[in-house]
Amino acid sequence: MLKDCQRCKTEFEITENDNSFYQKIAVPAPTLCPDCRCARRMVHRNERNLFKRKCDITGKDIISIYREDCPYTICDKDYYFSDDYDPFVYGVEYNPDIKFFEQFYEFAKKVPIPSLFLRISVDCVYNQDMSNSSNCYLCFRTHDSKNMFYTYRGNKSSDCYDCYQAVQASEFLYECTDVSTCGNSIFINSCEKCSDSAFLYNCIGCVHRSKKQTMLL
Repeated sequence: MLKDCQRCKTEFEITENDNSFYQKIAVPAPTLCPDCRCARRMVHRNERNLFKRKCDITGKDIISIYREDCPYTICDKDYYFSDDYDPFVYGVEYNPDIKFFEQFYEFAKKVPIPSLFLRISVDCVYNQDMSNSSNCYLCFRTHDSKNMFYTYRGNKSSDCYDCYQAVQASEFLYECTDVSTCGNSIFINSCEKCSDSAFLYNCIGCVHRSKKQTMLL
């Protein structure tokens, strides 16, 4: 069965197996296409965009993953993790005469949310979900690292540029994806313990190998 997505108007298919599953768990068929459903599920977690705005508590200019028009109370990350922040100030009594989720929504909008999750890091202003790192720029989900730039999920590594998931003491990498304990390499994918290499895929323990050299082995 083909349907038009109510959001983006793209045509998508609902198979017989899909319908059987929806009937089994007693839910209606989706009205949104798979991409729009995925976007809706992931809307709670912003890992790609940063905004300049004011802290709703201190009035300070801050960098945040939340836009200026966000309905929630957003505060400077340094204030949130300081002794000045007292969460008990925002406590309210539960009213049994009002629906719980209506009360919870109003409560959630008033309690301050940190502008970024950025802990124990130096020279790492323009990053998100980072800890124990230094001298990083536009990195996300990166921890225990230094000198990382434009990298997603760099952990316990250093000096990596434009990488996706460089972990376990990886260093001096450019445009590498899903690598562990690799060094001084460019354009390698799904590799482990490789160094001085370029254009590798799914390799372990390679040293000084290019794509051409590897194919000749």
